[in-house]
Amino acid sequence: MRRSILFILSVFFLSACDEELPESDLTGDKYIRGRLFLVDTLTQQANGLPLAKKKITISYTSSSDPNNFLMSTTTDEEGYFIFQNLKNAIVYTIRYEEKVGDIIYTANKEVKAPNDTMRLNAFIATSKQPGFYFTVLDPAGNRISNINVCVYKNELLFNESTACEASDFQLKSDVYGRVYKFGILPGKYFLKATTKINNVDYSVKKIIEVGNFLKIDLLQLERVLSVPVGFQYTVIDTTGTKISGVNLCVFTSRVLSGGKSCSGSTYQIITDQEGKANKVGLKPGKYFIYGTIKTYNNLNSDSLIYEGLDSVLVEENKVANRELVLKNAKIK
Repeated sequence: MRRSILFILSVFFLSACDEELPESDLTGDKYIRGRLFLVDTLTQQANGLPLAKKKITISYTSSSDPNNFLMSTTTDEEGYFIFQNLKNAIVYTIRYEEKVGDIIYTANKEVKAPNDTMRLNAFIATSKQPGFYFTVLDPAGNRISNINVCVYKNELLFNESTACEASDFQLKSDVYGRVYKFGILPGKYFLKATTKINNVDYSVKKIIEVGNFLKIDLLQLERVLSVPVGFQYTVIDTTGTKISGVNLCVFTSRVLSGGKSCSGSTYQIITDQEGKANKVGLKPGKYFIYGTIKTYNNLNSDSLIYEGLDSVLVEENKVANRELVLKNAKIK
């Protein structure tokens, strides 16, 4: 019985020796030598800055997990690195990832061994990086600096506030027109910027959705076209005939307008040949109108006074159109 057991074990051992043992991952005689550079023209003017003392990893291309790598190394003072004991003609993935402040930088490149001149460029990551990056432009498309961008999380404050004090934070465009914010919470953000160029108002508004990625876009200022706020009157008599030369006295108080006189009025305007008169640039609110004109009879010296009263509600971004009917006051 004992001999049988020994015989079986001997056969098993010999057959195992006949099988090919798996080759180690790092038993080759090839290498990959390269240099790590920073290419960041978003937040700075780094277009090929060598990165020293940075961790670099190497893995098979089949591994999408950056934490599952064969080995790692650190770049020297000039950004150089080397991976040795690699297999001939095998394609590897070289990676670098680091968070500096709120900004994540990454580099990812596939390269076949051997390679002696690999260049690995690190960029600002566009994924796994909640934030936004905007270039502020003037109406002609030129980058513009020193523009204050107000960022809101509350849509109501964004729509109603005229100053940046109510915003969640503010950014100012640099000499290259850049404004950016990294490491913020995902969600909806409301951006607003205003400025004056040669005493002309310009502004831009934008609503963005920030997710687990970097939002890159433009903020282009546009000229603010003023919207008239006021009223326009057409003055007619009882027959519907339009009357020119009518004096319209504008009051902000009903009490003052009730005296059938222009005394105390805030504005006075005259109807044109079409019987029309308008007033814009007013503050929203209620205004009271007294219209009057004096005519003379050619046959005698008696005068006729025609007059009328009205009120008008002036609203934001609107010109109210009204009609005023004058009646004979029968006063000499």
